[in-house]
Amino acid sequence: MKGWWSMPSQLSFVRVEQIGDVCVAHVLRKRILDEPTIFKIGEDLFSLIDVYGHRSILLNMFEVEYMSSAMLGKFITLQKKLQARGGKLVMCCLDEDIWEPLRVTRVDQIWKIIETQAQGLNQFAS
Repeated sequence: MKGWWSMPSQLSFVRVEQIGDVCVAHVLRKRILDEPTIFKIGEDLFSLIDVYGHRSILLNMFEVEYMSSAMLGKFITLQKKLQARGGKLVMCCLDEDIWEPLRVTRVDQIWKIIETQAQGLNQFAS
């Protein structure tokens, strides 16, 4: 199964694409800086697990040009929620300005960070 699926209007900062068993969540904000935006993106992502029951999430960050370090807390919570349910988080398509600090701080050891969406989808293959 592949395709975009309609989400309730409360998911305003994330667009979702279902590819097989993988939920590809495209973060739609170029700059993630302020607390209300960080909170809303976190809510959107958490609902993919808590409301829709997804356990395989590929987080596509292609649109994101800049991200506050406060957003990392939401990603760590997302990873923990997925892990508690036997799920998996993979992140792809990060801008180099975002990717490099994640490598330096070793966040990339908590969850996989992959260059392209296709490579990210391969991470879920059994």
